[in-house]
Amino acid sequence: MTSKVPPNRNLARALAVLFRLLGRDYDAAVASGGFVGFGLASMPVAFATMEEVTSVHGPPRRPSS
Repeated sequence: MTSKVPPNRNLARALAVLFRLLGRDYDAAVASGGFVGFGLASMPVAFATMEEVTSVHGPPRRPSS
C-alpha cells in the first residue's frame, strides 16, 4: 500500500521532528537544512545547503566559556 501523502509533506514532517529532536536552536536549523539537502539529492547538496544557511544567517553564536 502506498502513502497518499505527497513526498514534500513527508519531508516537512520529518524536518519538524528532526528540528525538535536536535534542540530547536540555530545548530538544529543548520543540521535540518543538511537533512533536507541530503533527502532531496546527495551529500554535496547537503553541505551546500548548510553552507548557504550559515552564509546568509552567519555562524552560530556560542556562549563564551
